[in-house]
Amino acid sequence: MDQSFQDIIVGVHGEKGKEWLTHFSTLKKEVEDRFEINIEETFKLSYNFVAKAVHRKTKAPVVVKMGVPNEELTLEMLALQAFNGRGAISLIDKDDSLGAFLLPYIQGEQHGSLTNVEATIAVMKDLPIIEKQIDHFPTVHKLFQAFHKHRVRNGGTSGVIDPVIFHEAERMVDDLLSSEKYRCLLHGDLHGGNIMHDRLQWIMLDPKGVAGEREFEPAQFFLNAPLDLLANSKVMDGWLRKFESTLHLERNRVLAWAFCKGVLSSVWSIESNEQNWQWAIKRAEIIKSYM
Repeated sequence: MDQSFQDIIVGVHGEKGKEWLTHFSTLKKEVEDRFEINIEETFKLSYNFVAKAVHRKTKAPVVVKMGVPNEELTLEMLALQAFNGRGAISLIDKDDSLGAFLLPYIQGEQHGSLTNVEATIAVMKDLPIIEKQIDHFPTVHKLFQAFHKHRVRNGGTSGVIDPVIFHEAERMVDDLLSSEKYRCLLHGDLHGGNIMHDRLQWIMLDPKGVAGEREFEPAQFFLNAPLDLLANSKVMDGWLRKFESTLHLERNRVLAWAFCKGVLSSVWSIESNEQNWQWAIKRAEIIKSYM
């Protein structure tokens, strides 16, 4: 494991992360024995340990994902279990106590680009609409409670965020939530980097597991889009028309959620002491211009 990965683990999880790193070799052996695999090639690491492995009996290649046991990792496993391979990568096995799970290894995988709206729509079309037994997933409403916490931390103000933009996002979130007609299980962070092609179809991976209306789901696609394309009204209109015609999503609600999530992303970045928190605000302002 390189130092940058270790720094991320400690930065996110603190003492718990340090302990996890200290005992990683032992934990790795436990995971290998639990799933009857031998871990081989390590992939590029960010917030979790991800590697290619081989099943000891069948010799089949698999992917193992390990992390410091936490709510986000648990929700990812639960979401994959709920989607059950429909529009999503399949969950082969999991162990909550070890903070580890197995996924299929897909050769020649092709990730979706940040501008491939067809890939995003294909995944959303294939994902089952699960409205029952989702109470253990955080709601979109819970995500946006970060707005109130941000005001409290900043003495009732919007802090470094433009007060007009922040207030508009607060107002818009209230309107969206009060008119929400249903909630279903969503990926919660769906964009090209979390979509891949398995030679048959586009599927998603790394779900956050969030309960909300489907109009919330495309938000990250717009926020991750290149600025020049986001600012191109013809391109934006084409993208929005595809979400409308294929998935029957309401254009204004899609735009409103994308704007609000842009402001929310800035709040999260500020909380994490990231210097480039303005990137999401810039995109939110462009998105709002289409409303």
